[in-house]
Amino acid sequence: VKWQIPSSVVQRIQKEFADPSISLMVRSSANCEDLESMSGAGLYDSIANVPSDDEKAITKAILEVWASLWTKRASLSRSQYHVDHSKAVMAVLVQQIVNSQYSFVLFSNNPVVSQNGENEVYMEIAVGMGETLASAAARGSPYRFAYDKKEAKVREISLANYSVALVPSKDKSQPGGLVPKVVDYSQERMTTDPSYRESIVKRLGQLAMLLESKFDGPQDIEGAIVDDTIYLVQARPMVVHH
Repeated sequence: VKWQIPSSVVQRIQKEFADPSISLMVRSSANCEDLESMSGAGLYDSIANVPSDDEKAITKAILEVWASLWTKRASLSRSQYHVDHSKAVMAVLVQQIVNSQYSFVLFSNNPVVSQNGENEVYMEIAVGMGETLASAAARGSPYRFAYDKKEAKVREISLANYSVALVPSKDKSQPGGLVPKVVDYSQERMTTDPSYRESIVKRLGQLAMLLESKFDGPQDIEGAIVDDTIYLVQARPMVVHH
């Protein structure tokens, strides 16, 4: 990548995250990433666990996210959906990383049922960071639930069986990135505690309904869970295929 970022810009980012123990998520945000007729989930790069006190690492991560606008896969996807390449632009979001105990994807209209999907919220939850769900590359399945909007009831579809979770690396010699960690489901509260599981699913269902109402349409939502705290990372219009 031949593009350059002024050192002053990166230092301004570091000033916002002055605690050296903080790690960053450097995320893609393209104007052609998530449209109502085209899903861009996983299409562009986001770089996880970037050390906030490493100017070179931050610069490299931003450049990689910018460059991902022009990967072969991204270019072919835009061509398929007749998106004008000359109008495609990439913004970069730099956020403090949330070390997720669980990550989730919500669909405020259930896309996996053939009828009455508008009456249910469908959700998938995985141990660790959200890249497991976003990439769909890991072998195994997430926790799957549906939430009845009218009855406020939880329908449990399946419990998770991914053998590994992705977690932030703690290797000081090679900082940054995510590493696989074997999951022991006998120690996972989402598996062992039915009341916690139902409480979290109901709260996620209510969150999806709130966002659907606020944004005036079905939403595709991502976020993280740490203990009893739910973090909303992003919401975008659902892509509905007719």
